[in-house]
Amino acid sequence: MHKEKPFTGLTALVIEANRPMRVLLRGLLNGLGVSTMHEAGDAVEGFQMFQRMPVDFIITELDIIPLSGLDFVRLVRNATESPNPTIPVVMLSALAEHRLVVASRDAGVNAFMVKPVSGDSLRATMNGVLLKPRPFVRTEKYFGPDRRRKAMNRPGEAERRRVQIALLPVTSAVVSG
Repeated sequence: MHKEKPFTGLTALVIEANRPMRVLLRGLLNGLGVSTMHEAGDAVEGFQMFQRMPVDFIITELDIIPLSGLDFVRLVRNATESPNPTIPVVMLSALAEHRLVVASRDAGVNAFMVKPVSGDSLRATMNGVLLKPRPFVRTEKYFGPDRRRKAMNRPGEAERRRVQIALLPVTSAVVSG
């Protein structure tokens, strides 16, 4: 993998109402090697594009209308029409409020970024999301990446969850090495 452009050949879908922000993201993603970026001004258009075009990851704004970024992620993760429920999704927001981060996590995002976005912050987020993906979890109320970022059990200690879950492997077009 090329060190300067680690995501060479990947395709992104960016859902952002603000055109100047889309232009900025295009430049930052291009700098990371992303070869193609499909743009949508709202989540309805974004979901339609996601259904028609193969993409490797999605970046979506939280505060968009008529369908919010949270609703979009729920569609990606749970709708029968979703072509890839395990696709990496990064949520963008101008607000860093705890309740929004938690709501995004609970909807099934892989990462949450606060604007303004820099090349370094985007690279770090994309490295975590694409090169070190977490397994997906399916419960009665949640489908998405495992929300725990570190192991909580001590060696030899039994799993303490009350509800049994299914850990699903992540399938991705990203190849590291």
